[in-house]
Amino acid sequence: MPARPAVRRHLTLALALAAGGIGSGAATPVAAGEVYKFRDKDGVVHVTSNPADRRKAVGAVQTIRVPNAAPARVTVAPETPVATRPSGAASGVTGNAIATNPPAAAPEPAPARTRTVVTTMYVVRRANGVVEYTNVRPAGRYERSFAVVTGGLAADPDSRIDWNSVGLNLTAYAAEIAAATARHGVDPALVRAIMHAESAFQRNALSPKGAQGLMQLMPATAGDYGVTDAFDPVQNIDAGVEHLAMLLDLYDGDVTLAAAAYNAGQGAVARYGRQVPPFAETQVYVQRVNTLHQRYRSEMALAANPATPTSPTTGASQ
Repeated sequence: MPARPAVRRHLTLALALAAGGIGSGAATPVAAGEVYKFRDKDGVVHVTSNPADRRKAVGAVQTIRVPNAAPARVTVAPETPVATRPSGAASGVTGNAIATNPPAAAPEPAPARTRTVVTTMYVVRRANGVVEYTNVRPAGRYERSFAVVTGGLAADPDSRIDWNSVGLNLTAYAAEIAAATARHGVDPALVRAIMHAESAFQRNALSPKGAQGLMQLMPATAGDYGVTDAFDPVQNIDAGVEHLAMLLDLYDGDVTLAAAAYNAGQGAVARYGRQVPPFAETQVYVQRVNTLHQRYRSEMALAANPATPTSPTTGASQ
């Protein structure tokens, strides 16, 4: 998820976004809050904003910050030719402290560990006016729903996904990516790699740390780039690509350092002498983004040539 740039446009993200009314047709502002994820004595996983429900927990309770956010509204940008930004090395990937190839694949995991962990949350306004978040679909009306990503993505050191063979997505948000990469001069294969690593192309993705949308923008970063709805694919992708373009400029086209800063922030990269910080999350993230970048470049080149057969792993998102 991108950290806030040191000096960018000083624009503030509104703290009261109107909910889009999924399920109810209403358009009511929803306040930010916290939800609690835990497992009860029967092994059932609960995700709820009601603090009293934590009494049911057996073991640790995970607290997830939920910013107020409207559900995504898709506005399709026109297709435009894509100009690419140099990526440092001829291959498009350079590295200071990280090898391009990830470690050897772990033993075959259980099915539950092979995919992104996503929890669908529902926003319910009770009769007394209290807003609650719950993972239990209400029997009646609810204000909106969104997805909380709680694990399994590229920055998760415990992810058991095989990033050398996981299915790629060459088609999602094609117009939005084309417009943003043309505007900011970034390799569209790199943008797809970042998007895949950050959200697995889920436009309503929300991380436990509060990162939002396809490119997992933190609220402060979204505000710096003038984003008013971080779950709108057009705004989210354009801001994420602009931020990535800034990082590529900062690191002279070094994709590895740009990816490290996208995950850990420019300050962390600077503290470690313009090297990839020694954080487990950042180390695996950079490896996996580099792997995805190379694969997306190859598959997109093949897809652009109809005479060349495509890989059987292409076309399916994680």
